[in-house]
Amino acid sequence: MAAPSHEVGHDHRRHALPRPGAGAGMGYRYGLALATVLLCVLLGALLEAALPLHPANLSLVFLTGVLIVAARTGLAPALLTAVLCFLAYNFFFTEPRATFKIYHADDVVMVFLFLLVALIGGDLAHRLRIQMLALQAGSARSAALLSLSQRLAEAPHEQAVCEVAAEEMAGLAGASAVVFTGDAREELHLVAFAPEDRYPPEVLREAAYAAARTGAPQAVPTQHGSEAGWRVIPLAVDGLVHGVLAIESTEAPEGYEESGRILVEAAANQVASTLARARLAAGLEAARVAEGAERLRASLLASVSHDLRTPLASIIGSASTLRELAPRLSDEHRQELLDAVLGESRRLDRYIGNLLEMTRLGDGAMRLERDWSTVEDLVGAALRRTRDVLGETPVRRRMPKDLPLLYVHPALIEQALVNVIENAARFSPCDGVIEVSARRIDDRVRIEITDEGPGIPLDLRERVFERFFSSGGDAGHQGTGLGLAIARGMVLAHGGGIEMRDGPDGRGTTAVIELPVPKHSGHPPVEMDS
Repeated sequence: MAAPSHEVGHDHRRHALPRPGAGAGMGYRYGLALATVLLCVLLGALLEAALPLHPANLSLVFLTGVLIVAARTGLAPALLTAVLCFLAYNFFFTEPRATFKIYHADDVVMVFLFLLVALIGGDLAHRLRIQMLALQAGSARSAALLSLSQRLAEAPHEQAVCEVAAEEMAGLAGASAVVFTGDAREELHLVAFAPEDRYPPEVLREAAYAAARTGAPQAVPTQHGSEAGWRVIPLAVDGLVHGVLAIESTEAPEGYEESGRILVEAAANQVASTLARARLAAGLEAARVAEGAERLRASLLASVSHDLRTPLASIIGSASTLRELAPRLSDEHRQELLDAVLGESRRLDRYIGNLLEMTRLGDGAMRLERDWSTVEDLVGAALRRTRDVLGETPVRRRMPKDLPLLYVHPALIEQALVNVIENAARFSPCDGVIEVSARRIDDRVRIEITDEGPGIPLDLRERVFERFFSSGGDAGHQGTGLGLAIARGMVLAHGGGIEMRDGPDGRGTTAVIELPVPKHSGHPPVEMDS
């Protein structure tokens, strides 16, 4: 069970629908009606005392009050205001005053026409108000759905989708929202709720199971028994339930229920579709990972069967020949066989070492034990270790003496250089030259290892760093497909980079390794795990 991690300062009510008389109860509405009648009486008395107005003109003051009340509250307060204004106008401004009697026939017609106009005007003003609120609700609904769809589209996984849904739906409902995942056939999990300080009641879980089982919304009244309560909606796509959404509303004002229901249903459909897509994407990713793991397993078995069997066969053949034919072999032949056993044993040792290094990189178990090293020492150590592989191939070194110190794990960088140099040696022609150079570029040291081999096609320059991939296709090169992958892992662990480029004049290949230079040599960077 995980609570959502909301953004700091997010307003959960920013998309709530406009509510008629929001923040104003029945007492406020009818109080406004009475206050308007009194204000109209006072204003009429002031106008009559200040200006020589006919009483019929004062009826417009009361009619204006009716229209104001109708526009601000609702139909019932507007009708009450019309009746009270009719009585007040008759009592205070028609002859005889201070009584409800009417002596003149024209006053009777005027008063009752006023009442009729006030009632009609109040009803029209109320209708206009309802239409205005409907337009505002539609605009707010569109804005809310747009915001929800944008945030759902940015959610990278199922957990993020549920957190966004809870946060946005809490804003739409103006109260709380809860998201469960799962269906009736499996356990429902409480994944997200908002706001964070309002933990959902346990009774929601039973309603969520019922909604998931029936596929129909459920209603859960609050404990205090008011109109407010929880609406539990199944998140289903094509009849398949992916979760359950529960929304609490703190009030159900007049004219809001239908707009709120439409908005909630539309938002729930968006959440359900996004949740279904997130689950589908997760399933596809899991299938891709499983397929990749299966390909890796097959590649590993093929590589192990070939790269272990080949040196073992050579070792067994040479050892058998030495044991069975030793008396008949010349010293030169015996030395050749012993050299073959030693060379193949070293090759086998390198291969097994590469497998172990790749396992450590894949498991994240490699820890950087940094120390200060010079580029020349690292390159020199790597060349000494590759002396047998290089054989007769000449190596040319070009490194300035003012290169900065590197704060690295020496053994790992040395191993990365060994793997790259071995790769260059395997693909170099008999009369080829390997060049190792280094220089500083801004805050990095660049080491370049160039061979004069056949080169690497542009579309394969990234793939050569994949495990068990070999671009040569020549068994004579005896590559395991692990060396460059290990080299990249070790360099990346130091915050560096490695890539393959064309050699000078388009001939051969240049492996470019870049390592960061510490900004302050007196304060080494903090050690980190790879």
